[in-house]
Amino acid sequence: MPQASVCLSDEEQVGFEDQNPITTALQAQVSPNPLKERSLLNFHPWLFSGAIAKIIGTAEEGAIAQVFDAQQQPLAIGHFYPKAALRCVCFISAAMFPA
Repeated sequence: MPQASVCLSDEEQVGFEDQNPITTALQAQVSPNPLKERSLLNFHPWLFSGAIAKIIGTAEEGAIAQVFDAQQQPLAIGHFYPKAALRCVCFISAAMFPA
């Protein structure tokens, strides 16, 4: 059975990259203490409350947050829990971001 393919016209492609459900759902930005960045770079998924240097934005329980290093480079994306000791559980590492 032949595979179906989808071709978008130039007009349909404009803004298509902005429709990524993960990046459009981001509700907060989190920056860990510089000493804790290494664990995220080594694919450790947890970020505890004591490891966070700065939070930008407000987010509800389980909201999606992007984690940045001190130079504002992305480290990870994860679920954010503002009232828990385990503040962020990361599910996408910076190594997965397109260059």
